[in-house]
Amino acid sequence: MKRSILYLVLGLSMAHMACAGGHGEPNHHAGERPMSPPGARAERVAALAGDARSGAALFRNSCSSCHGEDGQGGGYDFSLVQSLGFHEDAELAQAMISGRLEMPAFGEVFEDQQLADLLAHIRTF
Repeated sequence: MKRSILYLVLGLSMAHMACAGGHGEPNHHAGERPMSPPGARAERVAALAGDARSGAALFRNSCSSCHGEDGQGGGYDFSLVQSLGFHEDAELAQAMISGRLEMPAFGEVFEDQQLADLLAHIRTF
């Protein structure tokens, strides 16, 4: 009986991990890869004080077509709001710099301060 309960608990735990992307984050894309570990540039960006107002303008022009004006999802329904609480600023900065899944890389498009401004804006969602 105890062994059956143990197997049930283990099975449910494994099922939860599979559905949650392995770390509590909802897995919105089948086969989603974990976030890349932050590099030195991402750590620098995360340490900068960003201006959310400046970031809002950048977001509107470069991100809202996929993520929506309010981060709830746009043309491709990629909601940021659902996953923001699961990632540190440096992880989010790394995703902006290098790209992620279908999201293009913006590391060559934006300066560090602009990325920090974007980060400050998305943290307002």
